[in-house]
Amino acid sequence: MSCAIPGENDERSRLEGEGARFQMPHDKRELPPLEEEATEADVLYYAFNSNAMLEAAYFEWKMAIERVPQMASLDDPRFTYGYLFSKEMMSSWDRTTLGISQMVPFPGKLETAGKVALQEAMAAGMRFENTKFMLQADVLMAWYELVYIDTAMGIAQENLTLHQDFAESLRTMLATGMAGQAEVSMAEADLAMADNDLKMRQAERPPALAKLNALLSRPPKTSLRPQVENKPRALPERDDEVLALAAERNKELQAMAAEVQGREHALELARKAYLPDFELSFNIVGSMERMFEGMLTLPLQLRRIRAGIEEAGAGVRAAQAMLRARKDDIAANVILQLSMARDSARQAALFKDTLIPRVEEIVSATRQSYSTGGASFMDVVEARRSLLAFREGRAYQEMIRDSATAELEALCALDFGRLGDVK
Repeated sequence: MSCAIPGENDERSRLEGEGARFQMPHDKRELPPLEEEATEADVLYYAFNSNAMLEAAYFEWKMAIERVPQMASLDDPRFTYGYLFSKEMMSSWDRTTLGISQMVPFPGKLETAGKVALQEAMAAGMRFENTKFMLQADVLMAWYELVYIDTAMGIAQENLTLHQDFAESLRTMLATGMAGQAEVSMAEADLAMADNDLKMRQAERPPALAKLNALLSRPPKTSLRPQVENKPRALPERDDEVLALAAERNKELQAMAAEVQGREHALELARKAYLPDFELSFNIVGSMERMFEGMLTLPLQLRRIRAGIEEAGAGVRAAQAMLRARKDDIAANVILQLSMARDSARQAALFKDTLIPRVEEIVSATRQSYSTGGASFMDVVEARRSLLAFREGRAYQEMIRDSATAELEALCALDFGRLGDVK
């Protein structure tokens, strides 16, 4: 027999709504298809169905909800059997004593214990949701890092080709006496550096891919080539809007708030230790007598009870302080991510709308001047190198912008692409 705890059925409904994807073990689960060339949405959907940490958080939640009926239930009744060995002439039945007893806590104790367990289960549910949003941010940030590395690899390859052409041109000029050995040596050194830059970028890709595949619970070398539109997502104009949203919706804060309530119920339960518990029993002694008994525990260990109350009260204060500290940390992180997102968006726009178009004009003008003998091939190379550097700078700032935006969405418990909807 267990005490009904208000809210338990609602929490179980939430649990069941999230659990369909985790019913089968991972190695037997039918996962959604994920093509080699996929989008952010494709990868996120796959991660939500495959990630091991999210699955672990779900079953931690399930464990917590199953503790509720355990904490809100009576102890099992006790059955006793006795047999009297005597020289007196008695039937076997009259020598037999049967008894059953049940420990009954003071009214309200079981319900309060169940409320403690339910708040812990609700906190576990919020931690599951927080794990999901943190997974969303981690997947997107790993995704954007891979996008940047692929872009940087392409730019490094263009830079290498540019230096190869320049070095070959200088070798030809050296053979005709139009260039000196020092110029050729410098060009070959630049060529070696360009080749090194490309190899460095190529070396960055396997660990970045492995990190993303780990979040997807896939082998580290599974091929994946990100496909993105590179459209900047709108950011809220006012900091207080995002701060209020994070304070209201952040799942980690909600989990900690549930833990505070659970500890408050634990304090209430500790205070009820002053109230006695009861034991009811019924005994049958053969055909001779029937006996009903009632016993109660006397809460005389006052020092122990007071210590339990003080411990529970300290637990409440500790949980409240941790919640307050985490609120401050999250608010500071929101400001940090907003600043990073806005500044990187500004810089990406500067590269895209001003610097790159201007350098493209310089490259075009330098090529035209080179064709008429007004500029050297070195001038053309330097102009193109500047263009490639600005293109890489734009790609890097877009990675920072998108990663910070993903972090903000997770802090505010918003699905991918929803931060721009904040008004």
